[in-house]
Amino acid sequence: MKTKSAIYRLFLFGLLLAPLFNCKKEAIKTAQPIALAPVLTTTDLSAITNTTAASGGNITNDGGAAVTARGVCWSINQNPTTANSKTTDGEGTGTFTSNLTGLLHGTIYYVKAYAANSIGTNYGNQVSLTTIKNPLLGSWLSATNKQMSFD
Repeated sequence: MKTKSAIYRLFLFGLLLAPLFNCKKEAIKTAQPIALAPVLTTTDLSAITNTTAASGGNITNDGGAAVTARGVCWSINQNPTTANSKTTDGEGTGTFTSNLTGLLHGTIYYVKAYAANSIGTNYGNQVSLTTIKNPLLGSWLSATNKQMSFD
């Protein structure tokens, strides 16, 4: 009787341990690459006038997901983002050019290229520019805060 009881206990113990020693072969899953935000730089500024300038960017890596938006953002404060003034210059990697418009004369602006994919938005290096002062009126109007009329 003791032998049957011992065998029964051993059988139950084996049932409890069986899941720990499951020998089924699991399918080997191939690791999927992790996508990141795009990698880019801001191109130098050019064609600076009293109200406009040109810049752009070079997207060298899409981060593993297609670039769906790109352009340049700018502000009178450092570290501009797409929440500030911005251009929208298409999709994809490579170089692009942007025209900044509506700038105030004689003002310092900070500029960064941006690129976005399904993971997020990334920015290029920050560059800065000072728009040209209006040589005829800019200094006088700023200093006197007056309007001028010509007869």
